[in-house]
Amino acid sequence: MFWTGKQVPPSEVDRSVIVEVAWLPRSHYQVSPTGSNAMGHYARGYEDRPLAPADTAFIRGYLDRVQRLYARRVDEAAVEELRRRLPAQFVLFPLQLANDFNLKFSATDLSRFYSSDVNRNHELAAACIELMSSASPLPVVFKQHPFDTTKNFRDLLRSNKLVLDNADAVTAHDLFATGRCKAVVSVNSNTLHEAAAWNIPAVCLGRLIWHEGTQKAPFKSSVDELPAVLSTRPHDDPGVLSYLHYLVSQQ
Repeated sequence: MFWTGKQVPPSEVDRSVIVEVAWLPRSHYQVSPTGSNAMGHYARGYEDRPLAPADTAFIRGYLDRVQRLYARRVDEAAVEELRRRLPAQFVLFPLQLANDFNLKFSATDLSRFYSSDVNRNHELAAACIELMSSASPLPVVFKQHPFDTTKNFRDLLRSNKLVLDNADAVTAHDLFATGRCKAVVSVNSNTLHEAAAWNIPAVCLGRLIWHEGTQKAPFKSSVDELPAVLSTRPHDDPGVLSYLHYLVSQQ
């Protein structure tokens, strides 16, 4: 048994069991013979299919329960401070690590920043900031990945954009709890799934558990589509609900 597929030696691939963090919520775990997280979250069986009424009711209820779980972990003092600091409405861009396999297999231009041994996190962040420079009708808040150990992260970016580094000690859920986050844009962070639990729409530039053969990706995939996304809600989108139902049933 191995923790994540990255640790499996080639000689053990055919007789391994892999344990890894689940998607929704992350505090759960999942077990698989292949390690889908390490391979880019691909779920070869996922297709966009209409849900039965009972399945729709289940996933909506599940999302509500997960959101309440997240809300109990929110730092109320941090939320009040964020309300003082941040715009009345904003889009969140949660930054990822450059050594993330999900970035490597994201099928985006940003995958060029993937590196397993060189810290290119601030380069990846700079490219994401540039990508969003004229795409959003709302101010964009960029959040450093919590496991990013880059020091002086905000200064390294040399940007006048709203960048929260780890010294700010806030979570994505603190940001969601402000009531001001109107959408999330990401390469393929699990924060997109968590945003759905808060009924916040998203643009996913890469892929999460779907692949090229999926009939229809559940999220929009271009920053140009962000203005249209702002008026939508995941809990009312049959395609998003179908995807999240598959995700939850497989973890």
